[in-house]
Amino acid sequence: MLQASRLGRIGAGYVLTIGPAGPFIGICVTALAEGGPGLLAVLVLVSSLLPLAISARLSLFRRLLTSTIVGLPQAAWPGFDLAFGPAFAGLLPAFALLTLIGTIQTITAAVAVQRVSWRRSRAVDYRIVEGAVAADGISKMLCGIGGIMPTQTTTVSVPTIEITGVAARRVGIAAGALMIGLAFLPKVLAIVLAVPGPVYAAYLFVLLALIFVRGMSEVVHGGLDHRKGLIAGLGSGSASAVSTT
Repeated sequence: MLQASRLGRIGAGYVLTIGPAGPFIGICVTALAEGGPGLLAVLVLVSSLLPLAISARLSLFRRLLTSTIVGLPQAAWPGFDLAFGPAFAGLLPAFALLTLIGTIQTITAAVAVQRVSWRRSRAVDYRIVEGAVAADGISKMLCGIGGIMPTQTTTVSVPTIEITGVAARRVGIAAGALMIGLAFLPKVLAIVLAVPGPVYAAYLFVLLALIFVRGMSEVVHGGLDHRKGLIAGLGSGSASAVSTT
């Protein structure tokens, strides 16, 4: 809803999904082990300031950051651990690095969604990109205030728009409202979690294949030179090596 509803400088005004940030799982577990929910909350909150700062000065980074009722949720607010002790200092760089990587992903998603949301090709509007980064930062800040693992803007909606041809922002608002509703319907969530692993894997396989095609389209957009080829080759090779390992 934050991304689909453009409120001033916050939000892309396009259908961009925000979900759990998988790369944060390990470091969030470490934060909980070192200082409990309070430490996790303050780390997420402080690291959320990074994408907000980048969104305010995105023009300075363009050359570097390119496109290459069943029940209530059971939780208690953990508060903030404001001791800023050794655990905070030790974990903050990792949170900041993952947040920066996530910000680059948000920039890429905001560029890609503009290319697939219009029938005729348009120049990329970096004010939209700035809004997407700001909304991602606000989302992470809300996670910090709630004391939960941070979220991340993903590229899932990009291939979905290409398949369905639907890019209306009201769809994004409706999807956000649906996610809020599911938080209060644990039995519906249990049905989703009961989907067999092979079925979910097949869905992910198709989705990731479409994301890869869209990514390569962004790489070759405007022509493919030695620099783009090297970056794309190294990225693909590294991903293949990791998956093989």
